[in-house]
Amino acid sequence: MSSGWCTVESDPGVFSELLSSVGVKGVYCEEIWSLEDRESIEALKPIYGLVFLFKYKTGEKPVDRSCQAPHVYFAKQVINNACGTQALINILLNATDQVDVGDQLKGFLEFTQALDPESRGEAIGSFDAIRECHNSFARHQNFSFEEQVATADDDVFHFIGYVPKDGMVYELDGLQRGPIEVGKYSNDWIPVANVAIQERIATYSQGEIRFNLLALCANPVESLKQQLAEMQAAGNADTEYAAQLRCKVEDLEERRRKWSMENARRRHNYIPFIYHLLKLLAEKDKLKPLVEQAVIKTKADKEKKAAKDKEDK
Repeated sequence: MSSGWCTVESDPGVFSELLSSVGVKGVYCEEIWSLEDRESIEALKPIYGLVFLFKYKTGEKPVDRSCQAPHVYFAKQVINNACGTQALINILLNATDQVDVGDQLKGFLEFTQALDPESRGEAIGSFDAIRECHNSFARHQNFSFEEQVATADDDVFHFIGYVPKDGMVYELDGLQRGPIEVGKYSNDWIPVANVAIQERIATYSQGEIRFNLLALCANPVESLKQQLAEMQAAGNADTEYAAQLRCKVEDLEERRRKWSMENARRRHNYIPFIYHLLKLLAEKDKLKPLVEQAVIKTKADKEKKAAKDKEDK
């Protein structure tokens, strides 16, 4: 059941806009380079969940490691191409005591709370609001192709989530039957999740670097602005600390503007421009040599990938 869902890029700007578009307030996504950088992680807290992207090993049969945890919201993945968005939903609906998820997700939670994980996954596929936001990042194309099933030679990537719940860290993998217990925590759940993520990374060859980790964090802009307003009222607006806060707000808002511009570029249809560019190259007899070079490069890249895959096995 993948009809109607496109693939989306694992990017903090994409997922942050997706969250705000569906009505989630005060949450954004931040790309994480290392969970062991304690200073950087502390600066992002509170962190409501982690989304981890990795290359899925298509030749392996999944081992059921799920547990019975009815207090953890979990939707099983029944829709191709939606696992990133589904990971966000699974995380957010386990954090409704901390996050204003908006009316649409609140209504979805009420509707699906009593359903089993597979039925919840089906409900996500029929959730028009989230599907429309998700598909707003679809790539433009002038041709329609029949849906193709990934083969053993294709690279398939998968998203999973990590959330803290009642003293336990859970892994939320839509391909499993339910949530997976990762480990208990007392004050800080991030190190527990980090162990699980590092163990998964260790199962790949050293040359495999195609991993991506995003954190769902509280957006600090409004609280910083409130703090600045209070300092202004108290006559402390000219202090060095106030200047630091203003710089931080400006940096965060500038990044938001950058994300918005990048997302506009993602949505723009460049195909007419490319068509006319290729047409002009052909008219000047420059297209054929470029195509020949591309064919040679593609062949070399395939041979290199085949050699790497052979080493991994």
